[in-house]
Amino acid sequence: MLMLVACIYILPISWGVLTSLKTHSQIAGPSPVLFFAPTLDNYVDLFEKYDFVLWLMNSAVVATTTTLIDIGLGVVTAYVIARFNFRGKQNFAFWILSFRFMPAVAVVFPLFVLFGYLKLLDTLVGLIVAYVPFTLPFSIWLLNGFIEEIPGELDEAALVDGCSRLGMLRRIIVPILKGGILVTAIFTFFLCWNEFLIALIITRQTTRTMAVGYTMFVTAQQIFWGDMFAAVTITLIPVIVFMWVLQKHITSGLTLGAVKG
Repeated sequence: MLMLVACIYILPISWGVLTSLKTHSQIAGPSPVLFFAPTLDNYVDLFEKYDFVLWLMNSAVVATTTTLIDIGLGVVTAYVIARFNFRGKQNFAFWILSFRFMPAVAVVFPLFVLFGYLKLLDTLVGLIVAYVPFTLPFSIWLLNGFIEEIPGELDEAALVDGCSRLGMLRRIIVPILKGGILVTAIFTFFLCWNEFLIALIITRQTTRTMAVGYTMFVTAQQIFWGDMFAAVTITLIPVIVFMWVLQKHITSGLTLGAVKG
């Protein structure tokens, strides 16, 4: 059963990789070509005809910076929600999470007007500023669940030993929470990496991200499937390597607080 599920997911990826190695005539033919001589022309086109490297760099900078900001603010906010009792705590937690419910299309045009006044259009800083309010609630929600599974007695013991709240958070909670932080960082990173609508409206030629860059393969005359699948293949490689290297930490983060019997 697992093999069948794996094949269902692997088949379209494999087909895309094979398509990236075909010529335009083979891809556009009336019937699928199963046996062919592989070519790297589509990969060459990426670097000669498009700003592919720039798209990748923009996406990496925006996604990484947004993730670091989210983790820094998210750990502190999630710790406060998980450990302190204050008036309106549940409403506050729901209010934060409700930002994630808001569709991007409802705010993207007001953001466009606001960023126009603030001179943030067509800048990576503007894109980061736009992404943080959408991704931070998700990070806080995940981290809050992980922190709640850490025994509160550790906090009390650290405070008795003379450790400050900030020192205790840095020396005790964060090391224990590193698996959960990594899982949160991965989800946040890919939320930013795959975001399309806000990047489409705010960015232009020099700040275009990879998600928006895919639209450059679609023209009024034709769709350059070979170039598109070549770009997809290249962007998949670091993701697969990253997940394979960190799979142990990801698993430990996802099972943080699980009951073992």
